[in-house]
Amino acid sequence: MYQELKRSDQLGRKFSIANFSYPEDTDYMRFHDDETGRFARIIPRIKIRSCGEYQVPADILLFLEYWKRSRYIDCLNLTVERKPMEQVLDPVISVMHLAELRNMFVSFNMYPLLNGGTLLGWYRECSVIPHTTDLDFSVKYDEFDISIIEEFWKPSTKFLMNRRLGMPNDSFEITVSPVDNPGYPIDVFVMYDETNHSYVSGTNHIGMKFRYKYPLYDRYCSADLKGKLFWITCDPEGVVKFEYGPMWMKDHNSKNFSWFSSSSNVERNGHWDVAELDDVIQANFQQIN
Repeated sequence: MYQELKRSDQLGRKFSIANFSYPEDTDYMRFHDDETGRFARIIPRIKIRSCGEYQVPADILLFLEYWKRSRYIDCLNLTVERKPMEQVLDPVISVMHLAELRNMFVSFNMYPLLNGGTLLGWYRECSVIPHTTDLDFSVKYDEFDISIIEEFWKPSTKFLMNRRLGMPNDSFEITVSPVDNPGYPIDVFVMYDETNHSYVSGTNHIGMKFRYKYPLYDRYCSADLKGKLFWITCDPEGVVKFEYGPMWMKDHNSKNFSWFSSSSNVERNGHWDVAELDDVIQANFQQIN
């Protein structure tokens, strides 16, 4: 368990001392247990300023947001039996684009979570599932800032919006792709909370709505995926079991996976009114320069 050392300055004010390092080939800082030397927390690299003999975060509020999500959870790195196949999405390129999008969301005070097949790939095999064709994030509704949509239309954007589904308060989802790598689409789902569970949503081409329920997301932790930090549920095994069932450790080819029927946690959730369809199903956007 991570231990903080309590110190006092000359005025008697209490503060915490933590040892940290910058591991090579990562984009994060590690905070170490002073007794064991093991690291128990990671946060994205931040600006540090000197304060006497100590170093302190330059942006305290951002540091605190990172810190409350910083408990580190490792992936299992299981060997998954599957037929030899060509990797559809290169894992290193995938996490590079995910980290770029993560940073974009953080600039709007949103902290995206690995979701769906991307969470499964990280937890089960510490990588991107070889046959997956897209990547998945979710953002909690109470953090979601709709103004980020405007960023995808700016000439300077690194991501183009391919699709927008639902309304911000109901079944909202967007798909974006890197400008220089459109073959790496990223689905971003808004995650909503109810009393005993959280859920994300989907909408099909005729306006039918679906809901994917999870155990309540009320704590967030951190993970390493190919040297990049991503936020996750603190109960990854519970979530992947809930979504993929008791056989989640076995591979199921993406070609045979139906997004609206294969998951263990999916249920029908009504239908958009015909008059709403043009607003709640928007796709094939063209970039405006």
